Amino acid sequence: MQNLELLERLCLAAGARELLCEHEPDIILAGAKVGEFLGEKGAMIGLKEASVIIRGVGAGRESVLRAFSGKGIQIRSILDATPIPHNGPRPKKARRV
Repeated sequence: MQNLELLERLCLAAGARELLCEHEPDIILAGAKVGEFLGEKGAMIGLKEASVIIRGVGAGRESVLRAFSGKGIQIRSILDATPIPHNGPRPKKARRV
């Protein structure tokens, strides 16, 4: 469980590092860099196989998975946890003038 929490925090840190600090304009390339970073860190802590949870939409999703599995970690399952809007709360009443 401790390795899972560590890798989850690494995911957040890697995404922020590549997308905010490096100012990578190409999302696919930035996703590949994040996947490589996570694959290296996962291999360092002894991760052999993983179940992956992907959130969000965009072109970087597939490149992250390809780069992550390219570092020797077998992906057991992929779960899409993208939040889906449900039309939200009721809007405010219209103002009468």
